[in-house]
Amino acid sequence: MDIELLKTFCDHSASRQKWMSELFSSEIYTYATNSKSLVRVNRINEVLNTVPESIQSALKDMTFFTDLEYLPLPEFPSHFWKECSICQGEGYVLVCPECRGKGIVEWRTAYNFYSDYCKMCFENKFVPASWRDKYELYQYNSTEDICPECLGKKSVFNNSDFMSVHNACLSVPELNRIKQLPDAEIAFPPNKNYVQFRFDGGEIILMKAKPEACNEES
Repeated sequence: MDIELLKTFCDHSASRQKWMSELFSSEIYTYATNSKSLVRVNRINEVLNTVPESIQSALKDMTFFTDLEYLPLPEFPSHFWKECSICQGEGYVLVCPECRGKGIVEWRTAYNFYSDYCKMCFENKFVPASWRDKYELYQYNSTEDICPECLGKKSVFNNSDFMSVHNACLSVPELNRIKQLPDAEIAFPPNKNYVQFRFDGGEIILMKAKPEACNEES
């Protein structure tokens, strides 16, 4: 299992409990969670982090069904995508020549030190690759790189969106994250407030959102 891919399901937000910010192991499994989804794979020996006893008990009570009918993951409607604001739909970027990739500009006088947000990249640290010609940035020696925001796809998800999949209202960003896993499929346990996924290497539980969050039927 690709550990770095598994880590994308951790919650790195400071507002969450610290144990959610990294992979952890309990008994024969290693887990990742962001409170919306819970991923488990066969125990990874190098993951030594543990969680409080109350969480371990909750994991034991969490049912991963073994007799479900799995279906292919749904395709996303086009309106869930928007143009990437970093590369402006180009897919490639340059490190901002104004702030040198810091997102802020700094200057000093004889008496004080000042900083402000970069007015070229607006704190994004990168600018579209075409700006080299558009603004004659030839004097700045920077190679074109794949946009770190959209990974060259030119579009990104609207992170607030949900979609209905077989009458289950699910988070589109979470579905997109799951799509990156090898051979991922979806199933619908009866009378549960979550859906279940399997992929080559593990399983996932994804909590359903409230039905009113969905405004698009699949």
